[in-house]
Amino acid sequence: MRLRAIILGGALGLAAAHAADEPTAARIDYEARLAAAVAELSALHAQIDRERGPLAAEVQRLERLIAAREESIRERELSAAQFDNRREAADAELKALRQQKAYAEVQSDLLSKELVSSLRPGEGAVVPVSDTPDIVAALRNGVTRLQTLLDGEVAETEAYLPHDGSLARVRYRALGGQVYFVTTDGRQAGVLQQRAGAPIPAGVAVTGWDAKEAAETLAGAGAWPVDASGGRALSLQQTRGSLVAHVAKGGVVGLSILALGAGALVFTILKAGQLRGLRMDEPSRFEPLIAAVAAAPTEVITRRASGLRPATRELVAEGMARLDSGREVLEEHLFAFILRQRQLHESKLGFLAMAAGMAPLLGLLGTVTGMVRTFDLISVFGTGQAGRLAGGISEALVTTELGLVVAIPVLMAHGWLSHLSRRNLALVEGYATRFVAQAEVRAQRYSSPEFPA
Repeated sequence: MRLRAIILGGALGLAAAHAADEPTAARIDYEARLAAAVAELSALHAQIDRERGPLAAEVQRLERLIAAREESIRERELSAAQFDNRREAADAELKALRQQKAYAEVQSDLLSKELVSSLRPGEGAVVPVSDTPDIVAALRNGVTRLQTLLDGEVAETEAYLPHDGSLARVRYRALGGQVYFVTTDGRQAGVLQQRAGAPIPAGVAVTGWDAKEAAETLAGAGAWPVDASGGRALSLQQTRGSLVAHVAKGGVVGLSILALGAGALVFTILKAGQLRGLRMDEPSRFEPLIAAVAAAPTEVITRRASGLRPATRELVAEGMARLDSGREVLEEHLFAFILRQRQLHESKLGFLAMAAGMAPLLGLLGTVTGMVRTFDLISVFGTGQAGRLAGGISEALVTTELGLVVAIPVLMAHGWLSHLSRRNLALVEGYATRFVAQAEVRAQRYSSPEFPA
């Protein structure tokens, strides 16, 4: 037991000695490693100091390069913006030039058309009809014409004479804005006018200016008739035309309306004559006779009725023939007489009412057909040739005019004749009623014992 304690104590002593020596070795190892680390850090600092200069120089070089590149980019962006501005300015200028070109083309076309429309009769078409008219040739022709106007040159051409629809050779001379002519055979003199779309001019006669005086005028010895309106009065005179020509513009529909109007006129005249024959006497003339029916002998009544109008005499005769047949028989016969009179009074009025209603409808039909014709021409020729469209428009408007011209008088005639008919029928009914009443008084009077027949 003691030996075991001695061994245990020795072991504890050795362990304590070993524990006291171990911290000194660890510290020595730590300090060695720390010194190595410090040396390595110093070496790194020295290496950094050696490499810092070249790196700083390289950074500065790269910064200068970046700045140079950024400046180049800014310059290129500025150049691109300037290029865009120049391009927009060029586009705007190009657009303006195109607008000026289009305006110049329109002006050239208008000037060419104006020059063509102002060509004197016989000159012909100097400006070619194309998409690009020869404006220089047109201007040159205008200058030449101006010189001719000033010189008063006499020339010949072929002209259309509207009054007889013939073509004639004429000699003409220009003075101001007018071109005066006289036919070579001396039949007619007047003013030449160039019609739109026509190859030759038309000759319009001047009232009071005979061919002999016109020939002297063209020779320089006579007086020139001057139109203060610049030819507009003659153009207006041409557009008026005759009544037959105006009606002919309505075509078949216009003639149908006129035929309807003629029929209505005939019926109006016949109806007016019929109503004149059916007129009843005024009450002032009928009252003395109707008063005699109550007491006078039949011979006296018949004699007094002979001085009345035929319709009134017929009414009295119808009543006198049934005077002694009783009230009911007399009323039936007079009612039959009134019905016959009503039928006669109302005859032919239905046709007049129909004509007054049909005439505007026919005019509307002509308007529709004329406009259809106009649109057909527009689809073929377009809207640039007004002369070709005038026929359809004239038919559209003239038929409406004719329809109203016929309908208004016919409607007035129908109203007037209807008024006369109603007034006359009212007299017939009143006279018949009065006759029945007086016949009843007569029957009571002669059936009374105090007044033997």
